[in-house]
Amino acid sequence: EMREGEEKAGKEKLEALQMQVRKGSAEASRVSILLEDHRRARREATEALDAAHSALEEKKNEHAVFDGRQDELAGKHDALDAANRRLEASHAALDATNSGLEEANRGLDDANRRLEAGHEALVAVEGKLDAANRGLDDANRGLDGQHAAFEATKSALDAKKEEL
Repeated sequence: EMREGEEKAGKEKLEALQMQVRKGSAEASRVSILLEDHRRARREATEALDAAHSALEEKKNEHAVFDGRQDELAGKHDALDAANRRLEASHAALDATNSGLEEANRGLDDANRRLEAGHEALVAVEGKLDAANRGLDDANRGLDGQHAAFEATKSALDAKKEEL
C-alpha cells in the first residue's frame, strides 16, 4: 500500500509537473508571440521614425531654401528701397531744376519785355534821327544854296574889284 501511495503521489507530482510544463509552454508561446509583436511594433516604429526623420530633413531643406529665398527677396527689397530713394532724390532735383527753369523763364520774359520796350524806344529815336537827318539835309541844301550865292556874290565882287 505504501508503494501504491508513493506511486500515486509520484503520479500526482508528475501530473502537476506536466501541468506546470504545459502552463509554462503556453506562457512561453504567449511570451514568444508578445515578443514577436513587440519586435514588429518596434520595426514599424523605427520605420515610422525614419520616415519622420526623412520628412523632417526634407522640411529643414525646404526651410533652408525658403530662408535663402527670403534673404534674396530681402536683398531685392533693400535694392528697390535704395532705387526708390534715388528716384525720390532725382525727383526732388528735377523739381528744383523745374523751379529754377520757371524762374529763369520769368526772368527771360521780363528781359524780353524790356528789350521790346527798348526796341520800340530805338524805333522812335530812329524816326526822330531820320527826321533830324532830313532837317540837316534840308539845312545843308539851304547852306549849299547860300554858299553858292555867296560864291557868286564873291566872284561878282572880285570881278568888280578887278575892274576898278
